[in-house]
Amino acid sequence: MKSYDVLYIGNYTKDTIISPAGIRIVDGGAVNYAAHAVARLGRKVAVVTRLAKEDQHVIDKLTEAGIDCYVTYTATSTLLKLEYPTADPDIRTLSAISTAGSITADDVEKLDAQAAVIGSSLRGAEMHSMNYHFYPYNRDSAIDLICLLSLIIHLNFGIKTTW
Repeated sequence: MKSYDVLYIGNYTKDTIISPAGIRIVDGGAVNYAAHAVARLGRKVAVVTRLAKEDQHVIDKLTEAGIDCYVTYTATSTLLKLEYPTADPDIRTLSAISTAGSITADDVEKLDAQAAVIGSSLRGAEMHSMNYHFYPYNRDSAIDLICLLSLIIHLNFGIKTTW
């Protein structure tokens, strides 16, 4: 079994951003962004994700960055629409147009990691079942950005933080 410093779990999202500046489509997802950042810190990183085959370029970029990818290909990627009615990025509406489905504990049970980060764009019960998967193994797990920051501090400096 291959072992990792950090395992990122979550769907890739194809984001349509609508703002006063126009409309653009970007590769998104907390897992996509975070895995690249932590891999650049020299950590051994893996991603468990779901996406449409047409978005293979995202997996290619992760792999080129030295990130192992465990992918389930689906009929559609998770598609999000982010509407910013003003130039203020804190004022937005997020809508899920489609989803690539849920990642479950079965998708990660054969992977070993010192820490797991569940980067969910859409909250759901599956997050809890995956989180419980890591507790018996005395592994750190994190959900969302604040937990991710805490995890990065812990991995790089050995400091346990609470928020």
